[in-house]
Amino acid sequence: IFQISVAGDIRFYGLLKTIGTTPRQLKRIIRQQALLLCLIGIPAGLLLGYGIGAVLVPVVLRSTQLDAGITTISTSPVIFLGSMLFALLTVLLSCSKPGKMAAKVSPVEATKYTDVMQTKKKQRSTRGAKLHQMAFANLGRNKKKTVLVVVSLALSVTLFNALCAFVGGFSMEKYVSSMTCADFIVSTPDYFRFNPADEFITPEQIEEIAANTKASLSGTGYAVRKTAYLWMTEDALRQDYARYESAEQLDSHMSRLEHRGNMVMGDTRIEALDNSLFDKLQVFDGDISPMLEPDNNAIAIAVSLDDYGNLPNPEYYPKVGDTITATYADDVKYIDSRTGELCNEDTPEEYLQAKLYGARDVEYTVCALVELPYSMGYRYGGIGYNAVLPVDTAQRDSGG
Repeated sequence: IFQISVAGDIRFYGLLKTIGTTPRQLKRIIRQQALLLCLIGIPAGLLLGYGIGAVLVPVVLRSTQLDAGITTISTSPVIFLGSMLFALLTVLLSCSKPGKMAAKVSPVEATKYTDVMQTKKKQRSTRGAKLHQMAFANLGRNKKKTVLVVVSLALSVTLFNALCAFVGGFSMEKYVSSMTCADFIVSTPDYFRFNPADEFITPEQIEEIAANTKASLSGTGYAVRKTAYLWMTEDALRQDYARYESAEQLDSHMSRLEHRGNMVMGDTRIEALDNSLFDKLQVFDGDISPMLEPDNNAIAIAVSLDDYGNLPNPEYYPKVGDTITATYADDVKYIDSRTGELCNEDTPEEYLQAKLYGARDVEYTVCALVELPYSMGYRYGGIGYNAVLPVDTAQRDSGG
């Protein structure tokens, strides 16, 4: 825009040269014009931008989950100062080349300047003037000027398009689908408060819901409440505990856990699903069909995928086809390893040792690594693997 403006006033700058104006003075004149425009435009732009932002930002945030933490729109002077300096720098860079152009032009060239670039000889036509021909001819008078105008207009359109893409790029449907996998979820208050549930909906309530719902549209997930452990490698279990304990505490803790070679008995959360809910699992690796076969011994390990469907730490999980051992127990109590008696509140932590009653091992084959929908899982995590079993298999192996 500055270059087009200077080109339009080139005769004026040529006349200034005839009365002795130096190139340096011409550059300063153009720069002073730019600064005068900044003096008017920058404050007006900042006030207008803040006003529009103060109105639109709350409207945009109300459509997202971010609104709860936003109470005011910032009026930090740093923001305004940064915007002002950025705009000023842009203007100074923009007027540098037009200033050089005006400084170089001679008075004689300026008086003859027509802002037209002749590239080829004109051709006469006897067909008369057409409106579109006149328009294209006008664009071709100065191709450089035409390109500058088109680029300037394209920049604003591009910025506007990017803003629309950003605002419209948030898919509420995709967001909701990541938080829930059904129209309705029925459970006890503890489940929705992210607490380990002490009570569950009764079989009678499940039957009442199922009686009024198509079988193909509903299903039930069950928590295996029997004490259950999955044996995992010591390296994998160390990754879990390392998030909460120092290296010294970790070594002490690992020494108190039951070992079988390189395998350690780790905590786990096992969920049993009706067959109709297996369609809602996202299979990362393997195949879940073996779990749907009668009298199977297949298990799926629940993994946490990133936003792009990748598994960040594949070495932590067992591989598809591996055999993994689960230990179910009727009860577990902590004893003092020094005396073999039940521990009390005074027993030091380093002497606590878990003792299982009615323990039994079941071997499973890992048939798949799956991502369990958030609304179908326990809704909380912890140490050890999360696993998925069919209802019949879980009842058979856990005994309840």
